[in-house]
Amino acid sequence: MKKDDLEKAISDLEIADQRGAHDYNTNYYLGKAYYDLREYKKALISFYIARVFNPMDTTINLNMALCCDKLKDKECTRRYIKQYLQFKPHDEKALVLLAYTYYRTISNAWQWFYDKVRL
Repeated sequence: MKKDDLEKAISDLEIADQRGAHDYNTNYYLGKAYYDLREYKKALISFYIARVFNPMDTTINLNMALCCDKLKDKECTRRYIKQYLQFKPHDEKALVLLAYTYYRTISNAWQWFYDKVRL
């Protein structure tokens, strides 16, 4: 979608939400639109609210993990990926994302160590 289309969709969804359309679909699609606009914190909040309405939708956990990853919050990413993997333990995309968060942690630790001992 184009940026203008996404912004219009967000505006319409926010108006619907303000008028009392507090439901799964409104918040889920609001989260997707925010994510596409790279407004990851707002997307995370919208997905969280959508999950309140439909806690069995495992896709929301994956979307929340992707938002956390974009926000560079490794613990948040791991939490939602692990919740997602409880229902879909063989999802390659989720397993790769989880492994990548651990790789970044180890890589950062090695970089810190290298910087400290470098002569």
